[in-house]
Amino acid sequence: MECYSGIASRRSVRRLGGSVQEAQARMIVEAGLRAPSAHNLQPWQFLVITEREKREALANALMKEHISWLGNQDAAKRLYESVAGTPLIIVGCVDLSVVDGNDSLEMLFASQSLAAAAENMLLAAHCLGLAGFWRGVPAARPDIFRNALKIPESALPQVMLQIGVPLGKPREKRLREGTVHWNSW
Repeated sequence: MECYSGIASRRSVRRLGGSVQEAQARMIVEAGLRAPSAHNLQPWQFLVITEREKREALANALMKEHISWLGNQDAAKRLYESVAGTPLIIVGCVDLSVVDGNDSLEMLFASQSLAAAAENMLLAAHCLGLAGFWRGVPAARPDIFRNALKIPESALPQVMLQIGVPLGKPREKRLREGTVHWNSW
């Protein structure tokens, strides 16, 4: 797939299934590792989850939190099914062994670097004929991810990517008007 075509046609797809081959997963992760990072620190750690029982453990923890927070059983069940049924989950964490977690500027740079890596992964998945989407829940509730996945304190969960075979056709993306200013505001 041509580079710009891949960027222009990538969509967030929430209905995923099928399987992701190990070679595909490795290519996706490597694409993330090749992302730019502030000071070339590469301030990330990635937990790649392919085992069903680990996806189910995470899904269960997220479902319980969803119920206690919002009380919506149906939405919590859909969340469980989405997470447990996705063949590849990648949890991106800021590596606190290379970033001072008390320095807000360094944490900002690290989060931006992690975001670039996550987007590279989503683009790579798309170019391989897969699809995925980004959940920001880890940034709001890193404790859930640390507990469910036994992530050490030296890694701060920030993003979760769900990747698989798209089930259905994604909608066209409508670009918001008035977001680009050339040479002056």
